[in-house]
Amino acid sequence: MHLSVSSLRHVVVLLACLCVVGVLVPAAQAQTSRPDPFGSDPFRAGLPYRGDFPDPAVLRVGRTWFAYATTTGGLNLPVLTSHDLVRWRADKQRRGADSPDAMPAVARWAWSRPVGDRMVGMNWAPSVARIAGQYVAAYATRLPGHRFKMCISVATSASARGPFVDRSHAPLVCPRRRGAIDPQLLIEHHKVWLLYKTEDISIGRPTRLWVQRLGARGLHATAAAPTKLLTARGPATWENQVVENPSMIVVHGRHYLFYSGNGWGSKQYAVGYALCDGVKGPCQRPTTTPLIATNAQINGPGGGFAFLTKRGRLRLAYHAWDKGFTHYPRSDRCRGTEKGCAQRRMHVARLHVGADGLLSAADLGLEPARAPKRVAQVN
Repeated sequence: MHLSVSSLRHVVVLLACLCVVGVLVPAAQAQTSRPDPFGSDPFRAGLPYRGDFPDPAVLRVGRTWFAYATTTGGLNLPVLTSHDLVRWRADKQRRGADSPDAMPAVARWAWSRPVGDRMVGMNWAPSVARIAGQYVAAYATRLPGHRFKMCISVATSASARGPFVDRSHAPLVCPRRRGAIDPQLLIEHHKVWLLYKTEDISIGRPTRLWVQRLGARGLHATAAAPTKLLTARGPATWENQVVENPSMIVVHGRHYLFYSGNGWGSKQYAVGYALCDGVKGPCQRPTTTPLIATNAQINGPGGGFAFLTKRGRLRLAYHAWDKGFTHYPRSDRCRGTEKGCAQRRMHVARLHVGADGLLSAADLGLEPARAPKRVAQVN
């Protein structure tokens, strides 16, 4: 293939999933169309939400869990909140805000389009962390003048709810010959790191995962060159030349690097992991099979984000299609609350760490409707 799977995502979003009034638009008119995929449920502040929420990233602030996602529902930065990691609600609007969007606008240098009286960009796979007394959101966004190229930027806010404001004048990470997506902010020993993926298939190579040291405030890269963590394996493997969505976490002194592999809209998309000697690697895969893959209930799980509960229990937020679906529906009349609508819904898996350090999925978190009615605080 000549484009990476993530680059093909641009095609799907721009040519097949984006519209203004429910009809396909030519590529030349894509900049006037809305950014969210067909079928995404509307975000209603304070109400439960179980619709499209791809590439989730989770952050705990006090007793509240925040989840952030790729642009959907007409929002630059969609946000859900929970107290039990099972029931999620669209975040309540901030005082004085006229939209539940936690990022009212993208950077001035980034591509965006008018949606009503707002400017909405194409933002992927955000990661939010508290750094130096403020909240920093790293996200990938489209570069103007390039049909498919995405680059990484950062925005800041005094609150986890936003508003996040990107005051940058240029991308934080933007390789000259290819794009960069799927950023994750990682803090270890008071040092700030950025993990990301490069779109190497666009230049004829398997995709790779990198880590880059950032400054103390997480807003600028240091002079040190990025370090390669992982290269996708070939077409004969489940990764099929694509690794993306890096997420690193330290558990019991071990560095785990989670990643997604294969085509984002296929049944073969799955979540794997590697064990690393440190934040800069080297990293080795302990198994040749994925950790979470298509099963009897879901298709194409991916976009994994690892985090720990207050008591240090390992969790993985991820998205997946409902069984029987891949890709987004073609009709805007389709909504996730109706039968037959494809969306990448968020789930939270419980992972078990074996004595040998190997991982297994103890619970994929696929049936939130059957959870106890009483909301229990997660520790």
